Amino acid sequence: MRVRRACSALNITQQLDEEILKHLLVDNKHKALYCFVPKVACTSWKRLWFLLSGKLKRNSRKGRRKGGIEDEFAAEGYEEDEDVSLLPRTIVHAPDSLPNLARYMGDEDTLNKMLKTYKKFVFVRHPLDRLVSAYRDKLEARDQLSTFDFHKNVLGEVKRMVRRREESGGGVDGNGGKGGVSDGGGGVGEGGGGGGGVGEGGGGGGGGGVEGEGGSGVSGGVEGGVGRDGVSGGVGGVGRDGVEGGVGRDGVSGGVGSGGVSEDNVRFSEFVEWLTPTNGTWTTTQRNEHWRPVFDLCAPCAVQYDAIGKYEHLQEEMNATLHWLGAGEYSQRFPAPDRPSFAASHRSTYLRLLSSGHRIRLLRTYLLDFLLFGYSMP
Repeated sequence: MRVRRACSALNITQQLDEEILKHLLVDNKHKALYCFVPKVACTSWKRLWFLLSGKLKRNSRKGRRKGGIEDEFAAEGYEEDEDVSLLPRTIVHAPDSLPNLARYMGDEDTLNKMLKTYKKFVFVRHPLDRLVSAYRDKLEARDQLSTFDFHKNVLGEVKRMVRRREESGGGVDGNGGKGGVSDGGGGVGEGGGGGGGVGEGGGGGGGGGVEGEGGSGVSGGVEGGVGRDGVSGGVGGVGRDGVEGGVGRDGVSGGVGSGGVSEDNVRFSEFVEWLTPTNGTWTTTQRNEHWRPVFDLCAPCAVQYDAIGKYEHLQEEMNATLHWLGAGEYSQRFPAPDRPSFAASHRSTYLRLLSSGHRIRLLRTYLLDFLLFGYSMP
């Protein structure tokens, strides 16, 4: 298998700790271990795992009834039917809601036997597509209550670790700090106008714009200009990452705004700067499972996975995996992932917001995921 050969060729060894073992879900009925990876269909797999591991009872008749879920969840008032997708996320992602290998840490013989004899699998995704998905879901789409803590924690660290350095004039990877010049005089900054140097959130002279036509005025280019992808900025121009005013990242109108960026928004460039520290030390938030490399979450050089599925072929590979496990009766149609061409376009849109230095740091952070799982680096 590709992963084993790569681990051997690169002389990589890994140790299994409690954090990794908690990511390995156990199904004793089908003698299977699944390493869940956030942003790689893990919600769908966890919902299925409630059925596979016997945590959720499947109805034998049509319609709904109470009591289809084990006693610990009965108090939730959940009415279970054959559509496992109705299982609430609050239950699906509750800590230790599903059996995992960490429960066997006191019984080394059993743990090692399971690792040796159980069917083991993991699903992976293009590292940068997964990263962009996590950013969009947890930091950019702040209308969900479930993302509040993510945003608050990351924003606090970004303000402390990134913005203070920029405000002191240090800049990032050769880019100027506030009011400085990005990548040399007259260049284009992270999100504002052209000629003459770009400040924190826009400005610049009349010429240049951002990857397109002109852009005029001060602080964001009043009366528009052209956005990052050639989309008309509209009144208010385009802010640093298209936030607050003008056009958002995906060409969606941002309405009339200041042309700058809110202090409460975490820009993608800031997110990447924060996520890839050069000192080699990471905070707990930086090591969050939603953007942590699969190499760290699932230890593929320590666990010999029998199957590695790809998110890019999710429907067919999930169903094939269920049949392989002897659980073909649970096979069903899953939501299709983003089309590869669409995901690549999305990825390119966000990568264009980064300096070359940031891109290199990203590739270093996810290098082993690229190499082990056969993804091409941009």
